[in-house]
Amino acid sequence: MNTKQYKGSSKNANIVAKSIIDHMDKIYESGFYPSVDVITPESTLYGDSTGEFAMPKELRFYLTREFSKIISEGNIILVKNGRRRQLKTDIGFLDACEEQVNYYKKKLFLFSPERIELSCDRLSHYTASDIDDFQENLLITNYQMHLNIFKKLFPKSIGSSEECQMPVLHARKPGKKGISIVNIGVGPANAKTFTDQIAVLRPSSIVMIGHCGGLIASQQIGDFILADRFIRDDHVLSALLSNDTPVGSTLILNNFLLNEIQKKKIPFHIGTVFTTNNRDWEYKISYYREKFEQSRSCAIDMESSVICAQGFRYKIPNATLLMVSDRPLHGKPKLASASKEFYKKGKELHIKIAVKAIEALSKASISNYNLSGFGFNPELSTESMMS
Repeated sequence: MNTKQYKGSSKNANIVAKSIIDHMDKIYESGFYPSVDVITPESTLYGDSTGEFAMPKELRFYLTREFSKIISEGNIILVKNGRRRQLKTDIGFLDACEEQVNYYKKKLFLFSPERIELSCDRLSHYTASDIDDFQENLLITNYQMHLNIFKKLFPKSIGSSEECQMPVLHARKPGKKGISIVNIGVGPANAKTFTDQIAVLRPSSIVMIGHCGGLIASQQIGDFILADRFIRDDHVLSALLSNDTPVGSTLILNNFLLNEIQKKKIPFHIGTVFTTNNRDWEYKISYYREKFEQSRSCAIDMESSVICAQGFRYKIPNATLLMVSDRPLHGKPKLASASKEFYKKGKELHIKIAVKAIEALSKASISNYNLSGFGFNPELSTESMMS
């Protein structure tokens, strides 16, 4: 069975974690999925936490963080051979990828090893990028101009190796402490497709930057919108997550973004963002106006609620920072000539605020803010960020 037991203390937790991952990698390379059992003092109440993994080498930064925390708290980790690895062409492979998200389950064991393998393969395909280059902090946009600005800020960043569906750039730092930015394209379906795949890499933070239609009379073109909650009118996840389930941005991420906005002394609004799957919603404006008024939405876009809902489902801290590009309800619809001028003025500031906020978050030590596993956990209070 090749079973090994690991335990330690806060003094040697990182060393023990690295030994665990090395052992998992040997098992994986020998043709089996490594199986991990976490034995805690609460095991008699909640049962042991158990799961299988794939590609432990690619998940090293995340597994090191999680295993170090588990070991430092005095818990025991058992590693042994799991099931024999399947080929992606095996008949039962896709059945094993079927999603069965349990919101009470520890985030360490959310995905089957087959799902990890398939999502990493798809992520590499969509982005034409090596999985190992992805950093723990992620910016999501739907504009290539944002990637161009990012490249100016980080000249040594590396990107997609060829033309692809979702171009990416990685500003790499040791320990994956840098930032990756990806252009997912337009629409809620693309937002779901990308976040379905990136979730298996367990990013520490995801920040969506994009444009939106402003819905409040006091707003001006170029104002920032810091979303704190969402109306999920896109319906992309309705079959997987009830629209009655409340989802909202991670408070601490919002605080870091807000701090950077206030430093710049620029106009901003905090409130509800309405996400739709209908780019031409203006053609049915009376129908939507009623929805906006009932929800007191301050902006409309096509991606951000999906990213937030996926963050909730997969226990990933997330936030959304939008910029008002048009005001359809107040005589300023999105028009080609006005859009070009707006893009020229706002793109650099938008990127810089998001980057500065993420860098400040990293310097502040993520563990101190307990950002590592945002999501519902019955063992913790609703005020915490969920470990």
